[in-house]
Amino acid sequence: MIEPATLPGLAVVRVALSSEDTLGLLSSVGQYESALYARTYHTHSCLVNTAHDPDRRKRCQRRYPGSILTRVDRQQPDASAAQQQAEDFAALVRSLREELGETQGVFAKRIPRVRTYITELEKGKHPPEVIRDDFLKAFPDYKDRIGAAYDVSVRTLPPARRRTRQTRFQRTVESFLKTGRFSYAARALERALLSASDDAERYWLSERLYVALRALGSDNDLTVLAQAIEAAVRANLVNEEITCRDRLAGRYQVIGEFTAAHKLVDDGLQRHPRSDGLWLRKGKVHWYETAYSEAYAALTTARTYGCSRTSVLHARSQVLAEWGSFEQALADSADYLALAKGTIPANIVAVRTARAYVWALTGDLDRALKEFAELRTKKQGRAWFYYRRGLSYAAHDQIRSARADFRRALDSDQPALGSIRRQAMLDYLATHGKTPASSL
Repeated sequence: MIEPATLPGLAVVRVALSSEDTLGLLSSVGQYESALYARTYHTHSCLVNTAHDPDRRKRCQRRYPGSILTRVDRQQPDASAAQQQAEDFAALVRSLREELGETQGVFAKRIPRVRTYITELEKGKHPPEVIRDDFLKAFPDYKDRIGAAYDVSVRTLPPARRRTRQTRFQRTVESFLKTGRFSYAARALERALLSASDDAERYWLSERLYVALRALGSDNDLTVLAQAIEAAVRANLVNEEITCRDRLAGRYQVIGEFTAAHKLVDDGLQRHPRSDGLWLRKGKVHWYETAYSEAYAALTTARTYGCSRTSVLHARSQVLAEWGSFEQALADSADYLALAKGTIPANIVAVRTARAYVWALTGDLDRALKEFAELRTKKQGRAWFYYRRGLSYAAHDQIRSARADFRRALDSDQPALGSIRRQAMLDYLATHGKTPASSL
């Protein structure tokens, strides 16, 4: 079992609810035994297993000189502790930015740096000395906190790694993918996999093959992505493993394979219990299967482990809206929209449709329809738009309008709503009129 984290703001039993989350969830959270999880142990799973094998290291670097392998001869025995310390500095950066109520782009101008640099810092990237000086200059009132956080974050950090160029083969494959020649990329990658001799190389080849096969609409793409995860695990490529687990679980999520999605995420959390990305995905899987209390708990844990506030609020506001916690849903929606400048337009549309749905269910249909009217010209998030407007009409017994919107939602896959919601719309249409040609 994955153990619950005992960090500040977390309940000692099972799951963490932060101080601002005032919902009475402890009883339902207490039942979440198999996934939310007591205390965190730090392991050395981030160490690449060629670190003490010079021959294998050279062989790997010769065959696959990409950046994911260049760290192997530089990791120190205390790299896990160093990673945690870098995360402490990341927590300080997030704290400063959120106290100011600024997006990463606005906050970056204070340093000054580009927005992506702040993103990397908040993910736990090593802060060089020049960044400490820039932070001290930008935030003189926080001198002690910055100095202390910087000191612990670099005390045992491994030396920086050199970047290496891609091989000619890798450049050729990337060119195929970028120019839409997916069949060429797939054939080249499949041939290369037959002779791949180490797991790091197999990971890269499998992950790139997944991208090509998905673009081609192949039925084999999920199998290949699972193989990429296995190779990443064997090669101890932590970030790559987590990213692929998230991708594959997300695919299972939208097609309704919830058991498979949870297994993927839980296996990852056994290895990396502090992974905010995996906790975020777990919350989304629970959301899509309409297990709202578990979804709320997992999303709150993701936030505790450093997931961006906008990512958590985006999902949690919609969870709360569907769960019927309308007041908290409106609060989360407002917080998200205040921070959402520069985020994906489809995410903004999804949250606004959830807010409109809440207004409709709390008796203010006119306000809800006005919000939907403002979103009607948006090309993003059409499925959520029609689905939630249909629910709003259905709640007010406007059956004809609800049926029309549900048909449109069933015909849209941007984004995919998942099998449960699609079946609910089909059931409504079967009960209140003619079932459309669309099907699961």
